[in-house]
Amino acid sequence: MSERSMYQAVLGPAYAELAPAVQAFHRLRGRVELHGEVSIEPPRSPLARLIGRLLGSPRQAAQGPIRFELDAAPAAETWTR
Repeated sequence: MSERSMYQAVLGPAYAELAPAVQAFHRLRGRVELHGEVSIEPPRSPLARLIGRLLGSPRQAAQGPIRFELDAAPAAETWTR
């Protein structure tokens, strides 16, 4: 296997417990443009709702297309939506 991803390093043995699709996502390297569908449920706790508002998340359940760029390096990831 090649160099471990940032998430493999942070999670250690717990990384193996992630779903295979999640592991594959976190093994991506370089700049990747991803497209798909997203389904969002609003947060339930007051703190989570506050954080969601600060991040610009929808306040109600929503579903629709998503596009974002992932720039994945061994020590950092940048997600741009």
